[in-house]
Amino acid sequence: MIENNSYTAQSCATSISQAATRLAGHGLSEKDHGSEYLGKDSASSAIDQENHDTDQLASQLMQFVRLIQQTDQEFQAVDARLSSQIMEQIEVLAPSYSADFTPRAGLF
Repeated sequence: MIENNSYTAQSCATSISQAATRLAGHGLSEKDHGSEYLGKDSASSAIDQENHDTDQLASQLMQFVRLIQQTDQEFQAVDARLSSQIMEQIEVLAPSYSADFTPRAGLF
């Protein structure tokens, strides 16, 4: 069963977005420019790669958030369209009432 719950979709999107923001803002490593030690160059390269990977992950998470929001919007549109179509069918099929109707004798 597919169930559309806009609150759940938006709640998930918000949580993922907040995580991506924290990654992008606080997840980056900083280099020590003042010290000299063995392996500093390879550590510097590793830090650059880690920062690049963190940025990529944050970007992918934000893209995923946009997909969640787009899917929710599409579900909302489909729900509205189906609801409208159902209401149209109900109105077409609704029994009519006529107080002037009198069955002919002998038919029933």
